[in-house]
Amino acid sequence: MRISVIVCTYNRARFLRLCGESWTALKRLAGAEAEFLIVDNNSDDDTAAASRALVTAIKAKPGWTASYHFEPVQGLSAARNRGVAEAAGDWVAFLDDECLTPADWLLRLEEEIRAQAPDAIGGPYRGRFTPDGAYPPSFLERYGDSHHLRDGWEARWLSKPGLSGGNIAVRRALLREAGGFDPALGMNGAVIAFGEESELQTRLLARGAKLYFSPRLELVHFIRPEKSDLNAGLTAARRRA
Repeated sequence: MRISVIVCTYNRARFLRLCGESWTALKRLAGAEAEFLIVDNNSDDDTAAASRALVTAIKAKPGWTASYHFEPVQGLSAARNRGVAEAAGDWVAFLDDECLTPADWLLRLEEEIRAQAPDAIGGPYRGRFTPDGAYPPSFLERYGDSHHLRDGWEARWLSKPGLSGGNIAVRRALLREAGGFDPALGMNGAVIAFGEESELQTRLLARGAKLYFSPRLELVHFIRPEKSDLNAGLTAARRRA
């Protein structure tokens, strides 16, 4: 089994440097192959330099390959689809560019895929303040936790969409057969939008795919300071409606 880990990013050089060390520390099962792809979605900061530095560090690890790709078509779905097109793995796993991964995250993902034989699998994330961020006193880190943690979800098979797009892995062949992510949905540059991963999961379920949620795949998702603002929360709620 070979897993392609894909990080799509837009003007987040700072977060690539903040999170990249955790990605370079990822372990894998003995005999398994892994690759890491960074898809730069038309950034105009120094994302390219930060990405290439990470690619170099990851390629230095035995058994790993890594690559950098520039996707000029703006939109998270377009960037994710580009990553899938470039990937060589049997599985494609998506991480947000704001995520810290435990060293055994990939190892646990491989173990869960072998044990459960799903078509798509994902886990929760725990919110964390950035080291130098300024947050309102009333905003708590737990507000950034995924709903799986807040609702106390256990490991389970899903009958409706419920996996986070920032911590999800899908069989690559199935994802390509289903047509990938809908480019009309999801974040687009600085424009807040949602729904691309839920819409994809709806299509996968309609094809008879098996979706599995595993708490063992928990990771950390940094809360950007601007997302703790009340207006940002109201905007996100309206876009999700």
